[in-house]
Amino acid sequence: MIRRHAHAPRLSVALLAASFFLLTFSFPVKAQTTSGSISGTIVDPQGGSIANATVKATNTATQAGRPTVSTDNSGRFVFPSLLPSTYALKVTLRGFKTYKQTGLTLNANSALAAGTI
Repeated sequence: MIRRHAHAPRLSVALLAASFFLLTFSFPVKAQTTSGSISGTIVDPQGGSIANATVKATNTATQAGRPTVSTDNSGRFVFPSLLPSTYALKVTLRGFKTYKQTGLTLNANSALAAGTI
């Protein structure tokens, strides 16, 4: 004869509750982001793409510079995950004049296109 343990109903309720909480709170939740991105394309005076140009973004409010990025073969660059603020871009490449663009206002959760530079 199998004898029931006196605590079996409480144990079942506890296991059921634990399973409910694990299933309810174990799914990933998308975090609210406040960052944005700045992207653009670097071209020469004739409109040709400039590959391997160095682009630096600086937060003008804090003067904090982001790590530099290089343009790809099509002259494109992107700074992902920037805090909302106003930025300045500085583009350098040996043999070309340094280019600066200021006043780029980046809002939260936005993708700012700096355009063709």
